[in-house]
Amino acid sequence: MAASHSCFSPLVGRAPVNRFRQRSYMPTVAASSHLHNSSTSTSNEHGLVLQRIKQQFEGRAAGYDNDNTYHPPLAQRLINMCDLKPGGWLLDLATGTGLVALKAAAIVGPTGKVVGVDLSEAMLQQGHNKYTAALQDMQQQSTQQQQLADVQFMVGNMEHLAQYLPAEWANTFDAITCSAAVPFLWDPHKALADWRGWLKQPGGVLAFNAFVPPALEDFGMYVKLAADFGFTNVVDPCAALGSVELLQSALKTAGYKSIEVTPEAKERWYNAPSIDAYAEQMWGVSLNNNPFIDPCDLQRQPDKLQTLHDAYITAVTEDITTNDRYDKEGQRVLSRYTMLHVLAKA
Repeated sequence: MAASHSCFSPLVGRAPVNRFRQRSYMPTVAASSHLHNSSTSTSNEHGLVLQRIKQQFEGRAAGYDNDNTYHPPLAQRLINMCDLKPGGWLLDLATGTGLVALKAAAIVGPTGKVVGVDLSEAMLQQGHNKYTAALQDMQQQSTQQQQLADVQFMVGNMEHLAQYLPAEWANTFDAITCSAAVPFLWDPHKALADWRGWLKQPGGVLAFNAFVPPALEDFGMYVKLAADFGFTNVVDPCAALGSVELLQSALKTAGYKSIEVTPEAKERWYNAPSIDAYAEQMWGVSLNNNPFIDPCDLQRQPDKLQTLHDAYITAVTEDITTNDRYDKEGQRVLSRYTMLHVLAKA
């Protein structure tokens, strides 16, 4: 089996970051597709999932925007879908480095407001740095007045917004966006209903993207084989809202209207010196990067995990070869997926 990956270590605390508005929180208990037995175990499990998500993005933050050709187009599409106007208010959930938030700030302008919420302080720091740099550029260009909206980056959980946002902001946002983050929701149905309460009613819009599972083609092979080998707790986070029908049903139940879900078949290339190297890389990603599964749980059955690893490497290698997904000259592997672009009104 490939070199062992270290298990996730729970993050037990964080130092205050004065640049960002933040409030302490304890995950609350709610019915969810990810929930299991008792309220206590559910709350603890949810907390661990949040810690894994945070840890994953804290590690990616410094280089997140470097050569990133995947996320900026998603951000631009959400902006286009929202049809923002000067003076508008936008709430960007899982804002990351502010790809959506900063684009929106230029549109709604100084009379508007943009709020970005994210678990990762490191990602928010990158967004804050970009916002500060943009303001400084305007000053150096002798711009008569600030042309960007005030942007507030807030450390918080997008599923418990009432613990972070002032109560007076309820029913005030013209748009809420969430890019490439819906699969991280613990209770997506409750989150959709809660988000609606922060939108203007009527008139506010929710825009986000979701994925028909799997979002990563070869992760789908991992989920299938894991089930075959008895790892029944391995799930695809995209599954809860992974179809047009599921999205329409969830949004309708949450009270939204004029629901539009547009599927788009997409392709993405991943650099790889060889098919074998790619298969091993995807094994590591599949094993370690699903925040809903503690890789330590799987590693407690090493012989069984070794068998799963061998079957996975063989299956992925055969699929890539059979379907001609490897570009030998460019040393890259093709991954195909379907994205779901979602727009709904409060």
